[in-house]
Amino acid sequence: MEARIREERVAAEAVVAKRRREIEESEAQLKERAEAIAEEAKKVHALRDEVKAGTAAMKEREKRLREIESELERKRAELERVREGLKKL
Repeated sequence: MEARIREERVAAEAVVAKRRREIEESEAQLKERAEAIAEEAKKVHALRDEVKAGTAAMKEREKRLREIESELERKRAELERVREGLKKL
């Protein structure tokens, strides 16, 4: 009977040890995946920052383009007034 109890205890300890190894393996894999995800997140954030910077530059160029177009329209109108004035002479 004592031998049987000892065998059961040894078998239970083996099961627990096996399960512990499986859990440790699983934890290591999860840690690797978490690190890979964190690295991907850094890349995504860097790309997002690049896009934001590019968008800001584009908005600034668009603003300058509108200013130039407005100035051009003003000069065209002024030129038209000068032409009309020359026609009257």
